[in-house]
Amino acid sequence: MNTRQYAVLIAGIVALSAGAAAVLPAGALGSQTQDAATVSFADQSVDDDTVTVESADLPEGGFVVIHESDDGEAGDVVGVSEYLDSGESEDIEVELDDDIEDEEEFVAMAHLDSDDDEAFDFVETDGEEDGPYTADGEAVVDSATVTAEDEEDEGGTPEEAGPPEDAGPPEDAGPPEDAGPPDEDDEDEADEDDEDETEEADEGNETDEAAVDGLAVTELDAPENATVGETLNVTATVENQGDSETTERVEFRVDGQLIANQEVTVEADEEATVSFAVDSGLQNLSEGEFQHGVFTENDWQLGTIGLEQSFELVDLEAPENATVGETVTANATVRNPNDAEATQTVAFRFDGAVADSTEVTLDGGAEETVSLEVNASGVEPGNYTHGVFTVTDGDFAEIELVPAPPEASIAFENQTVDNDTVTIESVSVDDGGFVAIHDASLLDGDAVGSVIGVSEYLEPGEYEDVEVDLFDVPGADLENETLEENQTLIAMPHLDTNDNETYDFVATEGQADGPYTDEDGDATLDDAAVTVEQPDSEAEPETPATEEETEEPPTEEETEEPTTEEAAEEPVTEEPVTEDETAEETEEPVPVAPTTEDTATEDETAEETEEPATEEPVTEESTPEQPVPEDTETEDGTAEPGTEENETADDGTETPEDDEEPTPTATVDLADQATNGTTVTVDSVNVSEGGFVVVHNVSLLDGDAVGSVIGVSEYLEPGEYEDLEIVLFDVPGVEYERDQLAVGQTVFAMPHLDTDGNEEYDFAATNGSADGPYTDADGDAVVDDGNLVIESDE
Repeated sequence: MNTRQYAVLIAGIVALSAGAAAVLPAGALGSQTQDAATVSFADQSVDDDTVTVESADLPEGGFVVIHESDDGEAGDVVGVSEYLDSGESEDIEVELDDDIEDEEEFVAMAHLDSDDDEAFDFVETDGEEDGPYTADGEAVVDSATVTAEDEEDEGGTPEEAGPPEDAGPPEDAGPPEDAGPPDEDDEDEADEDDEDETEEADEGNETDEAAVDGLAVTELDAPENATVGETLNVTATVENQGDSETTERVEFRVDGQLIANQEVTVEADEEATVSFAVDSGLQNLSEGEFQHGVFTENDWQLGTIGLEQSFELVDLEAPENATVGETVTANATVRNPNDAEATQTVAFRFDGAVADSTEVTLDGGAEETVSLEVNASGVEPGNYTHGVFTVTDGDFAEIELVPAPPEASIAFENQTVDNDTVTIESVSVDDGGFVAIHDASLLDGDAVGSVIGVSEYLEPGEYEDVEVDLFDVPGADLENETLEENQTLIAMPHLDTNDNETYDFVATEGQADGPYTDEDGDATLDDAAVTVEQPDSEAEPETPATEEETEEPPTEEETEEPTTEEAAEEPVTEEPVTEDETAEETEEPVPVAPTTEDTATEDETAEETEEPATEEPVTEESTPEQPVPEDTETEDGTAEPGTEENETADDGTETPEDDEEPTPTATVDLADQATNGTTVTVDSVNVSEGGFVVVHNVSLLDGDAVGSVIGVSEYLEPGEYEDLEIVLFDVPGVEYERDQLAVGQTVFAMPHLDTDGNEEYDFAATNGSADGPYTDADGDAVVDDGNLVIESDE
């Protein structure tokens, strides 16, 4: 088992032992209430890869784990004891991953068996299980210096230095002074056309041109830069230059320290590739440039590598809960502890796997907050561990994923009804259920009492033209049996939470069959203006007299005969001719009923048209000067008394009437919107005479024009406006118990006049006497409605 992994877990333990506020899962930190554990680890000398822990007292059983020492603190795991029963154990032997080289510091740490499987799972579970015993918030540890006994392999290679002095580098991984690169004379003797040998010389091949007895390192591939603690991948090619199959130990060293090794067997004249993946062997090195190399018993290849310290995690903000399907975002602040600029990877792990990562570039000593995300779609509900990590630093957090609520949608359009049945244009219910119809009292918070209708049970799926009968709701005692007036109704999909296919929301006072909700937790709904159709009223009979008057005016012959002939044959004078013509005009047949303006207009227009244009118009000059005739003739020629009103009506077309003042006009557009409950935004408004835009609540539909006012704009000059924001619950002359809307509802925007011209809204203060609304051609108030959804400021 390669236990040199997940360096970040060890960094968390280091943080704990140093008093840092690292956050680890409960299993990783161990029990905070167990009896005190102890461990004793003394300095010693060994000749192999096994160390001995003097004693350990583990009250709940567990393991003794050997860690590398990083300046006295626990680093990577390099060895684990067998499972130890509860109680005290002595002379505990622990086999390490590698042999001891020279003198090394180690830390022995007591670990729990938190999952009771007698197997050490701390590394494999990313620290979620088998965490350390703790005392006063710190891991129970003891440290010791372990020294390797002086001993040489049979092949003569000192364990602390690799190849023998006459064939390999000294302890610092560099070449011996008498085995450096070929000098100029040697290079002159070499074949200048051999590119491979030239490349080997450039890369630091420290052997001479002669064939190596055994395995030769012919190629080295390693990164030029790395971060302390990250995985370092090194590949080397070795060639068997002997006459027979050879097995040798191939080593990878950094700065003279043996990092990894493996046995390699190669046939004669064959090659083999050797790879080293070093997860944490660089922990004891600091920032800087170091020499490294791959060694066989008699050959080697060298290179250099620049190391930088891992970014530090300064702060982590991660959610404690989320819904399946949502995006989980973690915000982490990281710092570059190096002196120079560096680019490193910051990763977001969810349930042990890397869910997101980003490359972060920071100047020396600088810090930055980065956001990392994971989409929780397809993840089963439950509790998970997640966190953000740099190469050797990181932090854990717990998150609970809850199931996503079932979804629904609904469309409810304005309509006219005549049989107490409304029609839902379309509805979709993921888990089936019902469509409930609520009246406007829902907006006052009466979710149960507002139900006045419910559909049949609907299986999961999509539906169109769903008819819902009103005033027939299970468990409801409704006062009305029919819609008596026009009003706003609200359609709301409801779940069948008890799976009995019966609507029990009202009967259980809202405990069962609650509404579908959206991602913000608000009920899914749609509203519509429902108009109650009235029976057609009979048309009033027309007055016969009026029709006769309209249909039986004097004929053109009767009108033209006296006027045209006399005007053509007799000279026009101002005296007798005018009187005769006036008398003849007056004595023409007229209707018995009082003459209307239309009839007088037609008579006079016809007479004026027949007059010669070249002569002075007799009628126009004489008619205004003559006294109004007192008698008019009936159809049979008898005279009836005339009235001044009749005469004035006949004469009305001759005198122009005064122009009427233009009617004030307005338009307004209020769209559905989200708000924090303190303002409403009107998309557009046009007021021809200036004024205000007033926001009314749904009590306007009950006829409360004054009490329904909950907001008003500033005074508006005549003209058009867009995106007009109106503050709610701040209306002159009105006191409110609240300062914002608590729940979503339908409101109405209504343009009002400034009838008293003082540029102040006085409608509410005068109980509707001043500053009334703009009206349309039918005398109805100009108004538009919109649905509000309340959003939190947080």
